[in-house]
Amino acid sequence: MTINTVVVLTRAADGDDAAAVFNAVFASLIGVFLSPVLIFGYLGVSTKAVATGGLDLVSVFYKLALRVLLPIAVGQVARNTCKSIVLFMQRRTRVFKFLQLAAFAYIVYTLFCRTFFENLSVPIGEILLMGKSLEQRVTLSFGFIPCI
Repeated sequence: MTINTVVVLTRAADGDDAAAVFNAVFASLIGVFLSPVLIFGYLGVSTKAVATGGLDLVSVFYKLALRVLLPIAVGQVARNTCKSIVLFMQRRTRVFKFLQLAAFAYIVYTLFCRTFFENLSVPIGEILLMGKSLEQRVTLSFGFIPCI
């Protein structure tokens, strides 16, 4: 669930906004590190494969920390120490929102292309099974069937 949704629903229920935002952000950050473990488990990658050099979980988590946690930390330090950066960002909010969406679309596109270019050894049946599982989770969570 997005942070905006959490805030709207919490305010509608007269809840604690700060606690709701903290929980949403914390869950998002935990999800970044929990998702690879779950995916490896679904695909049948065991600790034996990790031990024999088939997959290095430490390097996966190191890359995730560099790509997710480090930018967040640098941004928070810059935001709290340099007011000129905050003013610059506030004046150009629309530009930065567009750049954020464009960067996200680029990341998704390149990951999609790389996945099918490298010919991963995951059978299409397992990919479809994970998609069906996701569809069922959405159906159970929101009470409707998404159009996929």
